[in-house]
Amino acid sequence: MNILKPITGLGKNALLFISGQTVSRIGDMAQLVGLSMYVYKASNNIFAVSLLYAVEALSMIIFGQIGGLLADKWERKRSLIILQVSQALLIALIPLAGRGALLYLLFFAFTACTSISHIFQSAISGDV
Repeated sequence: MNILKPITGLGKNALLFISGQTVSRIGDMAQLVGLSMYVYKASNNIFAVSLLYAVEALSMIIFGQIGGLLADKWERKRSLIILQVSQALLIALIPLAGRGALLYLLFFAFTACTSISHIFQSAISGDV
């Protein structure tokens, strides 16, 4: 019995999309773990790491709702590309932020892009 037969029947675009989103989600989780370790090592304070997760949750609560509205109104593919590039730029700026409020502001903006990006990814998955 060939268990890969249903997967190969999806088509090239669907397989590319699924593999790309898998890599993206793994990267999101690795980034969160890495940033948590960075904050703890820089501050030696578990409260600073907890604050990082609180900022992430707040951003997801606020922008997760807005992302649904935007996914209905904006061109999905172009918006997703812009969001992914924005995430990359924000992550690149984090080492320059130090460990103060700017770090949390950049992380808030990053998780806002991530929240909206996940909504757009879900919306595009219906188009593939």
